[in-house]
Amino acid sequence: MKYFFSVFMLFAIVSSTSYAQNVEIYMQKNSVARYPMEVVDSIRFTPCFPDTLTVVAISPNADCATSSPRPTFEWEIQLSNRQFGEITHELTIVEMSVQDTSFAAFDTKKQVFVRIFDRSVNIFAFPATSPKLVMGKIYAWRVKTFENGKLIALSEVKPFYIIDYPLPFNIAEVLCCSKSLLSNGTFQVGNKTGILDVQGSVANWNAGYGSPIVKSDSDGCKDPGYIQLNGNRIAGSSIKQQLPATNKIIQGKHYRLSFCTRLRNSDRKNSDYVLIKAVAFNSSLPNTGLHPTPTSDIAIIGWTGKLSLKEWATASLKVWSPNKNFDNIAIYCYTNSEDTIALCDIDNICFQETTDSVSCDDYVYDGNGQPVIDSSMVSQAPDTTYNYYDEYTGLTSDLYSQQGNTTLDTWYPNNDPCASIGGFVPLEIQNTNFNDTLKSLGYEGTSEDLDKVLSQTFADSSKKITLNPIPAYASKCNQQFVPNKDLPFGGRDIIFVHGLQLKHLCDRAGEISGAIANWPTSPAEFESGGYYKKIAEDGWADHIKTWMTSKGYKNRYLIVSYNCSQPIIVAAHAMLTQIRNAMATGIGVVNLGDPRKTECFAQSSVIISHSTGGLVSDIAMSIAEKTKTDPILQAQFGNVGYIPDRVKGHIAFHSVLAGSKMATVFLALQTSPALGNLINSQICTELRTPSPAMRIITLSSILVDLQPAVVTTLWNPFINTTPVPTITIAGGHPYGVDGVGYLNWALHPGLDDGVSTMSSQSGNPNFETGAQPSGYFRNSNPFKVYDMGIATSRANSYYMNQTLYTDAGYVGSSGITHLSATGMLQPVASTLPISNPENRYKNHYSFIQSASDHYIGPRGKSPNEGFDPANFPASSGFQPPNYDYDESFGRRNYEESRAITNTDIYTKGLVSPLIATMQAEHIRGLDITIPIPIPNMSIKFPPLRIKFWWTYYYIVIPIWQRKYHNMVGYGSESEASYVYKYVLRQ
Repeated sequence: MKYFFSVFMLFAIVSSTSYAQNVEIYMQKNSVARYPMEVVDSIRFTPCFPDTLTVVAISPNADCATSSPRPTFEWEIQLSNRQFGEITHELTIVEMSVQDTSFAAFDTKKQVFVRIFDRSVNIFAFPATSPKLVMGKIYAWRVKTFENGKLIALSEVKPFYIIDYPLPFNIAEVLCCSKSLLSNGTFQVGNKTGILDVQGSVANWNAGYGSPIVKSDSDGCKDPGYIQLNGNRIAGSSIKQQLPATNKIIQGKHYRLSFCTRLRNSDRKNSDYVLIKAVAFNSSLPNTGLHPTPTSDIAIIGWTGKLSLKEWATASLKVWSPNKNFDNIAIYCYTNSEDTIALCDIDNICFQETTDSVSCDDYVYDGNGQPVIDSSMVSQAPDTTYNYYDEYTGLTSDLYSQQGNTTLDTWYPNNDPCASIGGFVPLEIQNTNFNDTLKSLGYEGTSEDLDKVLSQTFADSSKKITLNPIPAYASKCNQQFVPNKDLPFGGRDIIFVHGLQLKHLCDRAGEISGAIANWPTSPAEFESGGYYKKIAEDGWADHIKTWMTSKGYKNRYLIVSYNCSQPIIVAAHAMLTQIRNAMATGIGVVNLGDPRKTECFAQSSVIISHSTGGLVSDIAMSIAEKTKTDPILQAQFGNVGYIPDRVKGHIAFHSVLAGSKMATVFLALQTSPALGNLINSQICTELRTPSPAMRIITLSSILVDLQPAVVTTLWNPFINTTPVPTITIAGGHPYGVDGVGYLNWALHPGLDDGVSTMSSQSGNPNFETGAQPSGYFRNSNPFKVYDMGIATSRANSYYMNQTLYTDAGYVGSSGITHLSATGMLQPVASTLPISNPENRYKNHYSFIQSASDHYIGPRGKSPNEGFDPANFPASSGFQPPNYDYDESFGRRNYEESRAITNTDIYTKGLVSPLIATMQAEHIRGLDITIPIPIPNMSIKFPPLRIKFWWTYYYIVIPIWQRKYHNMVGYGSESEASYVYKYVLRQ
């Protein structure tokens, strides 16, 4: 039971020792009453007016700051039983002197405001017509009560002060802590010096890990008792508390954590700054001494910026809304380095529920994306600190399961204020003049002229080709295929299908031997040793070495070849014929150790395609399925429906499933030679130089079929009816194919890999235009689109890809509306059905998207040369370099994100269920920590007077912040490694 005092007294004094604190009440006749501090709720001073009423001043008071320069005054009237005459109240506000803070001199102080009220009034808002009270001064107020003009009661004097910095939240909540959910946040109760849980103790608190030290001396923040912590980037000490049953953390509510802290004396080995982080958890923390990593039962509440302070000061974290219920809280300090340790003290911890549910975008940002910081705060701050952070916050399945089905990547809400905060768009990017750029590259036309050229559709002028029916095949295999989960794709046979080979066209123009041969009249050029076969094998060599032979995998495989100088339907016929022959005779099959040798090939198989090969494969499988019933197709292909029956899945790397404008460029080169100045110099002279012969070759080639208008009209019915599930892998590179440069931004609306848009690669049938590619309408200023968390050169290029040609407020995207190629969350306001990035062909399933260019991601590339794993032990926290994609502007491109839009990819066994929880969040940002002066005040006895001093409140303002959702392991994996580890393993 706690005691409440309302006594007639002369004065009271609070006495304290290191072990106990008492309230001592000196009564008349020199008697003294003592009560333990922890049982005293409050002390009320009442003047000696017998048989009368009592007036009690309530707020504002010295216990916490008043955030309004025109506060509301409230007092309480307690009447006795006798009848009263006319009652009036007089409210007086005075300005106290810092030199003379005695309450006894109240009537001699400078009056600021006096007002008379009748007996019914006990609350009064300081009027807007009076000069507002100002920060930095001490004020006090008192109420006198009169009966028929005679003084019968007066309240105690209440000192108070104003803090009116323009903050997006109520600072009084931080400084007052009226309803903390934590017990004993001041560390006074049960305080015993020593290592916590060893020789030291403090009520309600325990060591989370490491060796936090309890201190009992009077050098705490305002009162005795505090905790000493230490930590570097990965390890240290922490304290924890299990919350009382009535104070559990509840999902969806809003909370704010604040505390008093300081940095202890440091030497060269110790840090000159500290960061403090808090986590909520259930069950227990790992007892390893390492700072906890977010899991399904550990969530980050928040962290401070860099604090460089030698005296006690107050700091708070941003408002936090938990993703689930939690029972415990832990707090630790750390640095951004493993080489330096922060030594910090912490006291007066307050964790309270708040009605302040301000969004992540707490502060106002100007048109350039910079936070608008009030000059009064900066001018008074002794120092400011900038802090860059890259924080792992947990799996999206743990963080956001309440928002939707996080096994997919379509759960994201629009208008998410936390998606992107602050930032800027560099002036040189804002002021890019594309016409001048085109001119500098040797193209005299404008961007509108270029767009007209690229908007053409060129007709097929190839001669009619006779395709003979493919011979029937009767399976003679007696041994059934049994999946082996230890091998890629369950040990199934692999059919590799290459992409566009411009060399076919160039060599044909140069009349190179073999390049003049066609399918089906010269089949030898498509078999071992043949012209087309050799080019196909060279194209897959890196991929096969990286992902199969170097890892000891024994899947058998077939490399399909086709002629890019012929139409796509001929390529489909060549593909089906070669698969049938491999099934029947084993011709072309490469055996890496399967005991079946080359027999019974493709009893169960997967197709792995690249680029144009994805379109060829879809069309081939669709045609094969239709030959079961379509007599016209049977006349050309025979009945080859047994082929797709034996194909478990099709993995399409960077495909052109909605076509590519690069095909239009190569066709247009023959009539618009100036385009040649904009194209990769590695492209053959014959293709870059118009000639009647090359025009005939291009208009008879697969390029005609690859035009977006042709794919989305002529071939859409075939792509949309492929019987084989197609799993897509899409890349979005800042620069694209080496040498294309600025033309890349004009060619491919939205994000792309230099050859095809991410939408096309993802199996999206949208017909994209420069003004409105697959994408979204942004919800705010353009700076929120700009990727602040990557190298500026990369960010510039991505931004131009997304916005250069689009309508105002419209942004081109990746295959997932809310994620860019780097995994950055996008500031999405809305999408249109016709341009929704998540539209898909039937039976097509996007899986992974990356920052890869068109070639390196699908082909494979060994880890960085010279890397020695011995230099990076697991304890170091470092991961080895991943399989980097092609660099851009000298910068690495290495990110992968999940891009799943359909649960069938799981239920059909196309990918491992492990993938459902393999998307993780990390947050990068830059903030500024500003220590703003705040007054502190306490009442001392005897004599009754105010102690006033200045301290600091450390306010953290985000300069910018970006959230990223990437695959688990993205720092050391690649798009292909996720495929080989997790696709069709059953």
